[in-house]
Amino acid sequence: MATKSIKIAFMGPTATGKTHAARALKDKFERTNKTVGAELTVCHIATKNEPDVKVYLWDCAGAKTYEKLVQIHLQRSKSVVIFYDPYRKDGHLLARKSN
Repeated sequence: MATKSIKIAFMGPTATGKTHAARALKDKFERTNKTVGAELTVCHIATKNEPDVKVYLWDCAGAKTYEKLVQIHLQRSKSVVIFYDPYRKDGHLLARKSN
């Protein structure tokens, strides 16, 4: 049986935890630098109906300079997870404007 695969994009303003969340799914807890463009993390999960699902997590940079590139990575995504900083007064507004 062929492995099923899905694409998920993480997006939001800079410094909201997108890279740390993606790496946590691979048990890679380490200091990170700012993401340049987008970073791919691949992991495998098992579900009730599918024994092996390959998940492609695209960690999209939050900087405005990468806005066009991020749009490309959002294409054909099955899901988009939006990150924001709840401690910033304007955190939710930045998430809405992001990419």
